[in-house]
Amino acid sequence: VSSSREAMGRKSNDVQDFTSMFTWLAGMAALTGGGAVALGLVGVRTLGESDRFPVLSLLLKQRRTAWLALCAAAAPAVGCGLGLLLVYLGVPFLQPDWAWKPAEKRSRTLGKLRFSEKAVKEVGPVDVIVVGSGMGGLSCASVLAQCGYKVMVLEAHEIAGGSTHDYNVDGKTDWKFPSGLHYTIPASEEMLQVACGAASPPVKFGRMGDDTIKHDGAYDRVRLPRTKDPEMRIIDDVKLKAEMRARFPNLVPQIERFEHLATICLSSFPVWCAMHAFPWGVRRPLMGTLLPGAWWNYAGRSGEDVLTEIFADAPESEKENVIKIQAYICGLWLDAGCTPDRVSFFMIAAVSLGFPHEGGSYPEGGTGEMAAALVQSIESRGGVVFVRAPVARVLTDPKSGRAIGVETTGDAGNVQLMAKHCVVTACGWRNTARMCKGTAFPDVDDLPLPQSDGFVMANIGIKGSAKELGLECTNMELLPAGDGMTVFDGIRNYMNDPLGVPPMEIPMMITFPTVKDRAYQLKAKERKAEDARETAQILCLAKTEWFGKVEAFKPAWSHPTRSDDYQELKKKWKVRLQTVLLTIYPQLEGRIELFDLSTPLTIEHYLPSGSGASIGLDTSASNDDGEGCRFTDLKVMKKLDMCSPVPGLWMTGQDTLCCGVPLAQAAGLLTAMRIAGPISSGWFLLKTVWLLASSLGEKARSRK
Repeated sequence: VSSSREAMGRKSNDVQDFTSMFTWLAGMAALTGGGAVALGLVGVRTLGESDRFPVLSLLLKQRRTAWLALCAAAAPAVGCGLGLLLVYLGVPFLQPDWAWKPAEKRSRTLGKLRFSEKAVKEVGPVDVIVVGSGMGGLSCASVLAQCGYKVMVLEAHEIAGGSTHDYNVDGKTDWKFPSGLHYTIPASEEMLQVACGAASPPVKFGRMGDDTIKHDGAYDRVRLPRTKDPEMRIIDDVKLKAEMRARFPNLVPQIERFEHLATICLSSFPVWCAMHAFPWGVRRPLMGTLLPGAWWNYAGRSGEDVLTEIFADAPESEKENVIKIQAYICGLWLDAGCTPDRVSFFMIAAVSLGFPHEGGSYPEGGTGEMAAALVQSIESRGGVVFVRAPVARVLTDPKSGRAIGVETTGDAGNVQLMAKHCVVTACGWRNTARMCKGTAFPDVDDLPLPQSDGFVMANIGIKGSAKELGLECTNMELLPAGDGMTVFDGIRNYMNDPLGVPPMEIPMMITFPTVKDRAYQLKAKERKAEDARETAQILCLAKTEWFGKVEAFKPAWSHPTRSDDYQELKKKWKVRLQTVLLTIYPQLEGRIELFDLSTPLTIEHYLPSGSGASIGLDTSASNDDGEGCRFTDLKVMKKLDMCSPVPGLWMTGQDTLCCGVPLAQAAGLLTAMRIAGPISSGWFLLKTVWLLASSLGEKARSRK
């Protein structure tokens, strides 16, 4: 193993460790033994009777010999399983003491190290350059660093982290706001641990709803202001199904039909994701074989189309209830970043029954802790993460066309950086296309899938504590539906005339970041009452053109120039959103000390995509020609493959898989393993199983 890794120009201290080597060999033996057992159980008789295998046929005529062969083949797998069980149970000498542990004291420049030619020279030659420091880029870089690569990450913004970084507004340090993550799945804790290669989760993720006023575990709520119905509290998928049946007993057949189709899509999605681990030539036939026809049908259709079909045979007397239940099913549609009348039905299934499966969670210490842990992981393994390092283009070899580096632009001027192994872009498909003009990469307009819309986001600073103000550790979704108006029409009305609809019919999410952050709440108990502070955010889907045109590129650290008309428009939005906030939370009257507003143009300034998109490529259904859906259009999927047409250039992040922090992170892991190859990936996976067995065992023991 060592010689083969050195031949590939990579080294790893872990491979030199005897215990690590023994575990790797045991794992390989387990895989081989498992395959032999499967062969014996499934096809051994057929092979034995075949004339093509005379020796095997002779052996299998002796039953005792056959059983001995099976036992011998199973022994390594059983041994490996027992070993993992002992690791899980906490046997000291089997614990992964080699695993990474973050330094207790962080560098002051962590995630904020500015790019300069001098700093680059100090780093020296690198194997891989990653463009973009979102969860996809950082996770990919961290895994590659674990595989022995020296990695350089380049971020155009002033701080690393993408949609997980947090920030202050106008220098007011009393309030810190997350840039994009409003909740995640509980498994994010283990995903981050795997990406960092850590002995234990470097960031804890507290369950939302466990410490709310009602203590029922609800992490989200859906309210229809046009009705007098009580809010729908989202706890998990089981309770949600039961609540829908209790509220709408006459629609149970339609509810079951929805659940059936949603289950098909949700069970197919892991397979669809796993296929990204294979080259396109392998992936395409596998998808055609393993994915059911229902996936290709329903994932390519819009949420409105499928839900209308599902409830078409509901009794006429249940018309208003149909309107309500469709709204509740679409309750968390903002997570998909696309309106329910356009979004893929799969995304409706995901936000209604998929994401809520185990409830919601939030990183302790804020979302920025996730990025900080990954940056620490990268830098502790010899890599570096630079900010203020916008990339203008990907450099290619003039003869072979292979990606060999990048050219940055910014304070340091145009600087060319070389990568010995490959370049990875984690900044979006269209940004990659712009950086690759004149190469084999498709043109920016060659993709029939549009960019997503942006968001209007209000950042609100509140004086007082969550306990005093009665603020729950849950998000709140407001949908314009009921009283004869469907959620599809209500959201369409808003998208067609955002300032014309009544404020209470603006579809939005209201959330309280500091209330969700358990670490913040623990510190809050030590503060004096007069020093108590909380934060709130309001999110509304918005089109960039509502606020003006996208300006020419300016560095994220420079202040954008805005017109008087733009500022007046922001004031109108502030008034409308504050009206809604105080209607839902009247206890906040007189407690608001900061009310800042960002728009899609703000998103474009800090995360440039050319359109103010908030989640990259859209999650919309197929167009009228049956094209343009990232889940079902093979031409689109091929263009979004992690291995680009340019040799030596890879892509990762949400555009290659799907939107959302967990899926962007999963994309980073998959891309890194494809780059590293089967041997290093197998080694990484075995270490991952070892780490998780130890960590999950420790977690289980701590609960007792």
